[in-house]
Amino acid sequence: MTPRIKILFLALLFVSPVLSASETVKYAPEFKIGTVFIDSAGLNKVTEGLNTSYGTGFNKIRMPCTFSGAFYVEFFRSRVGVELGYEYADRSSSSSLYGVTESVNYRAIPFSLNYQYSFFNSGRFNLLAGVFIGFMNVSLSMSTSPTIVESQPYNMTSTAFMLGTGLDFFVRISKRLRLSSSLYYRYASTNEFQYSGDTLRHNNGDTVVFSNGDTLTMNLSGIKFLIGIIFEWS
Repeated sequence: MTPRIKILFLALLFVSPVLSASETVKYAPEFKIGTVFIDSAGLNKVTEGLNTSYGTGFNKIRMPCTFSGAFYVEFFRSRVGVELGYEYADRSSSSSLYGVTESVNYRAIPFSLNYQYSFFNSGRFNLLAGVFIGFMNVSLSMSTSPTIVESQPYNMTSTAFMLGTGLDFFVRISKRLRLSSSLYYRYASTNEFQYSGDTLRHNNGDTVVFSNGDTLTMNLSGIKFLIGIIFEWS
């Protein structure tokens, strides 16, 4: 038996009594909706460039909407789980100079491993501190209607490492139902964006570059606020 297998075997022996104790362990899927406050220089540099080139009037993209679903295993004062989310923001602006409407669509799919510890629990109210670590798949697309150069939109993709910490507050509604609110700080920064399709001007896999030679990256760090609902059973 190799050392790694021995360690895994010993860990299972240690954890199995906890997981087999139905009165101790609970399973909790969670569904949340909210927003994250970001101030990405890269993302807003795109909209500022469109304002200059096309005579549009984009506002800065600061608060994309976000949805998430998570599944937790709860034991004693701890919760361990995985979370999958969807984050988006859409902006459109008309250009009187060209007589077109320019659209920018931001999308992100974050996936994380989460740990939370309850440091206050009155039975009905529960306050937890948590941390998470994971990654994000991020995409950005731009298009005009009617088209100026080509009908295919410019699609760009990248990935981002992320981690964060924050607080969760639960209110028990019934034996199996709780309401939740979450306030977290997230650190996330993407790699360089690349085009994800062939166009008249770019090839699939080309790095996205601004006119001054800078590459497109996004700092997606910010404050994340969510509200949701939790189901649980032993």
